[in-house]
Amino acid sequence: MAEPGGSTLAAAVGALTVMGVAAGPVAFAAAPLVIGAAAGAAAAFLSSASGPFVEDLQELRTRAGKPSYREMAKRVDRSPVALAQVGIGRVAEWEDVAAFVSACGDNPESWRARWEQARTSDAPSAPGPSAIAPVAKDVADDTGAGAIGPSGRRVGERLAELRRARGLTLADLEDRLTELGRPIVLSALSKIENGQRRVDVDDLVALAAALGVGPNMALLPDDARHDHIVDLTPTQAVSAAQAWAWALHDRPSGPAGLAASPENADFDFFISYASPDADWAEWIAWHLETAGWRTFSQRDLVIGDNWRVVLKDALGRSARVLAVLSPAYLDSAYVAEEWGAAWSSDPDGAARRLTPVAVSWADFPEPFDHIVRINLFDLEEDEAARQLVDSLRRNLAGKVRPDRTPSFPKRDRPRPEERPLPEIPNPGSTDR
Repeated sequence: MAEPGGSTLAAAVGALTVMGVAAGPVAFAAAPLVIGAAAGAAAAFLSSASGPFVEDLQELRTRAGKPSYREMAKRVDRSPVALAQVGIGRVAEWEDVAAFVSACGDNPESWRARWEQARTSDAPSAPGPSAIAPVAKDVADDTGAGAIGPSGRRVGERLAELRRARGLTLADLEDRLTELGRPIVLSALSKIENGQRRVDVDDLVALAAALGVGPNMALLPDDARHDHIVDLTPTQAVSAAQAWAWALHDRPSGPAGLAASPENADFDFFISYASPDADWAEWIAWHLETAGWRTFSQRDLVIGDNWRVVLKDALGRSARVLAVLSPAYLDSAYVAEEWGAAWSSDPDGAARRLTPVAVSWADFPEPFDHIVRINLFDLEEDEAARQLVDSLRRNLAGKVRPDRTPSFPKRDRPRPEERPLPEIPNPGSTDR
């Protein structure tokens, strides 16, 4: 399917029985950045009785052009973290509220009466700034129970790679985290990337959201090769392919799967594609249906459908998955479940339930690097249509031999290189 709102890569591969470990999400040790317990009371204070007040503060910032908290901090004598706490409803100190309002270009005194009303409308007293400031726990060494393990170090490395790939500075990432309500100061981010500070679950989710990826992309390598070894714990290592299969194995609604038998399927092909290739998917579906096959793809959704439910249901009623391969497809996290359903049900390819159709060249990772695929790029339209339909017919029949006598591959024999004859001395010559 085409992913809503963009794409991100995550590969899912293979069965999990080779791993010898319980399936489930990759777990991480806790503890780096802790918000004080009193901060919870402040959050409750401003999110319950004072909801409208906080909403108006947020609207004020929007009218001011929604400056970043770092920009706002430059205008007033407050840190970006303190201002962010006001913006998300976690702080009730007047000095912080006044600084927030001033940074947005309004008169703080016009907001004081409303702040007093909001402050007295709930019982818990507001904590001071020290109660809600991030408290970081550094790791002094790499030994013992408190040490950062291989997964923790890999997270730091992956976060640095993902940040740089997006052209973000540490300051940019700090701003994004502050916007998300999980502020982590720049120095702490630097230590995380250098393997000197832990990342707990809340931080990991916020960091992944700030970078526009799923948490697994921060937990694991960005490829799923069998020759790439991943250390999960100090004593257990698996291939990247196995690690990804493990991480993507369990889902709350159960993993998607294909029809139990192609003969009982409602659709011959489930067309899986990334949104930039929607025109290719439409073209492929039209030619398949013209040839008599039944297809399903995201184009069959109608207004009001729950796309997750409908697509998963259609996948379970399909005989095969036709994957429209392109760089965008390989970068998409949403299509992994679709092609993974075909791959996991037929990992050796005997039933040919995963059919790759490449519409542009890419450095295809596993499993696509060793599955015979149909290449449509660099072909004229008529030749591409013929190649698609003929190849799929042979795919379904399990036969690649031609149905008529092939033309004789006539070739001209290469001529031997002509060399000049050697000179023969004149028998009557007396020259020696």
